[in-house]
Amino acid sequence: MDEIDRRLIGALRVDPRRKVVELARAIGLSRTATQARLDRLLSDGTIVGFDVVLRGAGAEAGLPVYALVEYGRGATCETIVPLIAALPEVRFCCALSGKPDLLVEMIAVDAVRVSALGEAIEAIPGIERVTTHLRLKTHVDRRLEPAASSEAA
Repeated sequence: MDEIDRRLIGALRVDPRRKVVELARAIGLSRTATQARLDRLLSDGTIVGFDVVLRGAGAEAGLPVYALVEYGRGATCETIVPLIAALPEVRFCCALSGKPDLLVEMIAVDAVRVSALGEAIEAIPGIERVTTHLRLKTHVDRRLEPAASSEAA
């Protein structure tokens, strides 16, 4: 898997229903080259399916996990994030000010996979430290709500 494959997978994570021509535009390849890569990733088992995102109850099938990631000297988001984004369990990743450098949200099938994900991230060149945390309870989550209108009625 190369950098272009990682960009294609990242684009599919944002919207797995995008048309091939839109994916091609997003990753900077022709439609034909993008389709060939997508076909290869499907046939070799790198991509085994496409997500369905549910709202409300039943939205998560697995353990919600957060990883706090600290970079070593010289590492940047540009070099680290594509490698983390290539992990199929990754749902969200954002840069933070100060330490840690990144917050990564993942869904793991079990505790063994939680440990393996932490180890996989820590093995990425440029990563200094990774701590993983299981989410116990969500008190507020407005990410799936439509934006409130600022106009007065």
